[in-house]
Amino acid sequence: MAQYTKDGITFDIGSGSGNTVVTVTAEVNEGLDKSETFTVSADGGDVSTTLTVNQEGRREIFSEDFRLNDGTSFNVIKEGYV
Repeated sequence: MAQYTKDGITFDIGSGSGNTVVTVTAEVNEGLDKSETFTVSADGGDVSTTLTVNQEGRREIFSEDFRLNDGTSFNVIKEGYV
């Protein structure tokens, strides 16, 4: 079994031939909503597919017009996560 992790999202890919099970787990996303793209290939790359995981974050941008001194956004906890 192969395991790949990118930015808190983990793919566990079964081994063998033919169809296989891919299990996706993730840490809680304390930040903004995000998407991560994974390319999964088999048989030395002869067959591949791209999978995109969309993960909801606990925070949202307070205002596009309001920025911190370092240029990043000021984020607040979304309603429902309080």
